[in-house]
Amino acid sequence: MHNNLLKPMSVGTIIDQTFRLYRNNFLSVILFSLLIGGSITAAISMFSRDAQLFGYFSSVFDMMKEITTEDGLYNFTENYTAPSLSKYLLSMLLSLLNMILVMPFVSGGIVFITLAYAHGIKETAGVWFSQVRPLYGKLIATMLAMIFASSIIVSLLFTAFMIIVALVIAFGVQNTWLFLILIPFALAFLLGLIALLAFIALVYPAAVQENLYGFKSIGRAWNLFRRKFWKTIGLVVLVYLITSIVTVVLSMAIAFLPWVAMYIADAAIGALISPVALIAITLLYLDIRMTKEGYDLQLRAESVEYDTN
Repeated sequence: MHNNLLKPMSVGTIIDQTFRLYRNNFLSVILFSLLIGGSITAAISMFSRDAQLFGYFSSVFDMMKEITTEDGLYNFTENYTAPSLSKYLLSMLLSLLNMILVMPFVSGGIVFITLAYAHGIKETAGVWFSQVRPLYGKLIATMLAMIFASSIIVSLLFTAFMIIVALVIAFGVQNTWLFLILIPFALAFLLGLIALLAFIALVYPAAVQENLYGFKSIGRAWNLFRRKFWKTIGLVVLVYLITSIVTVVLSMAIAFLPWVAMYIADAAIGALISPVALIAITLLYLDIRMTKEGYDLQLRAESVEYDTN
C-alpha cells in the first residue's frame, strides 16, 4: 500500500502524485493508451484527413459559391460531390465506434493500473491486460450509459439556456442590455458543462473499484461528485488546462511534418497525454472516499484484522 496515495490529498498533491505514478507505470500505461488507443486513433485520423469537420464546412461555403448560376439558383446535381460527405460521415462513424469499443478498454485499463498501484500492487503490462479483458463488456455498457446520460444533461442545459434567451428577447431586451443580461446565464451554462465533465470523469474509477457498471456507476459517481463539488471541478479544470497547453505546444512542434507522420505523431501525443487526466481523476476518487467515507481507515482496519488472524 502506498501510504502517500491512500490518505487525503490536496489538489497540488494529486497532480504531483499523478505524474509520479505515470512515470512509475509508464510501460503499462503505454500498452493501453498508445499501442491500443493511439494506433486506432491514428488510423481513423489518416482515413478522415480530407473530411475534417472544419474543412468540410469550409468546403460547403466554397461549393455554394461555385454552384451559383447566373440566375441565382443552385445546381446541386452537377456540382455536389456525395463521396466527400460519405467519407465524412464514415469517419464520424469510425470515431463513434472508437469511443464505444476502444476507449472503454483503454480508460478501464489505466484506471485499473492506478487503483492497483495506489493499493501497493504493481504488475507487468500483460497482467493488467488480462485483468481488464473480462470487464470489457461491462466497460462498454458503462460508456453507453455515460453517452446517454451526457446527451440528456447537455440537451437539458442547452434547452434551458435557449428558453432564457427567448424569454429575454420576448421582453424586448436588445443589443447591449441583451448581452449583459445573458452573461450570468451563459456562465451558468458553462459551469454546468464543466460540472458534467467532472462528474462523468468519476464514473470509470467507481465502476472498476466498486464493481458497479452501467447506470449504477453513474449514480455512484454523482454521489461522490456532490460531496466534493468544487474540488472535483477545480482539479478537472486544472488538469485539462495543463494537458491542453502541453498538447498545443507539441502539436505546433510537429506541424512541419508530412501529413502521414503528422497524423501519427498527433495521435501519439494524444495517447501519451490523455492518461494524465484519468490518473488524476482516479486519485481524486480515492481522496473523496477517504475524506468522506473513511476508506483509508477501513483498509487499515482490514489490514490489522488480517495480521491478527
